[in-house]
Amino acid sequence: MSASSPETSEKMINQVMSTLALAFRTRSAETLRELLPEDGRVFLSLSPPGDGSGYYGRDQVYFIFNKIYSERETIRFDIRPAGPASPGSEARNAAVPARCAASWSYRGADGRVDAVRIQFSFNVNHGTWTVSEIREAR
Repeated sequence: MSASSPETSEKMINQVMSTLALAFRTRSAETLRELLPEDGRVFLSLSPPGDGSGYYGRDQVYFIFNKIYSERETIRFDIRPAGPASPGSEARNAAVPARCAASWSYRGADGRVDAVRIQFSFNVNHGTWTVSEIREAR
């Protein structure tokens, strides 16, 4: 099975989703960093930390999430597949990114409980699925 076969892709995407859940539940920026492309950029658009959206390198995303995780205690993180990013497309390969949706409930440093919905997109990068986008779903 090649890395882009539907069976392998599905298995790899599920593994990425499990690792994402672990990163958020344990507040581990290092675990999240393992899912990011080494030589590419990740589109990041979240209201916390409120710095706006843009494309960031692997290390930048690590430091952003290290700060986010240090200021928030995860109460609950649920994640589910959202299908291919292209409407109507059934294939999951390097040309068609896959997506998942998550809901993250957390307690901030001020003790207030808040929740956010996040959409993640994945692409194949050097034969493995990596996170290409982390976007707050509004």
